[in-house]
Amino acid sequence: MTNCIVCLDSLDTGPITALVCGHVFHHDCISPWVANRPQCPLCKKSTTQRRHTPLIPLFLEMTGQGKGLTGLQDTAALSSNAISQDQFRDQCNQLRNQLQTTLQKLKSERQQFEKEKRQHANKISAYQNIKG
Repeated sequence: MTNCIVCLDSLDTGPITALVCGHVFHHDCISPWVANRPQCPLCKKSTTQRRHTPLIPLFLEMTGQGKGLTGLQDTAALSSNAISQDQFRDQCNQLRNQLQTTLQKLKSERQQFEKEKRQHANKISAYQNIKG
């Protein structure tokens, strides 16, 4: 299907969005629809699942004016432009590891700072005892 089921216009006009079920609509059409009726207008699947984002913006390259979206029905073509779940998981794990490394470094630096702070406090106390 190359038309938005909500407004019946061609999907090659304006940004498009997919629901969790995979059905594709104009973003400006489906956003108010989902806000009022949290379900897909085609399959009636709920869009309020907590573990899924109900609206997924799609960025497709349009080819051929007036000919609609090429390959819109071809899910393989859509998935080749999108990041796979495994790639996403790998990127998340890499970022998580970087975060853990950075947190460990900050903890170590804080411990060093606290140690130096105690040393300076001891020196100040010693000077005050000598002076006082």
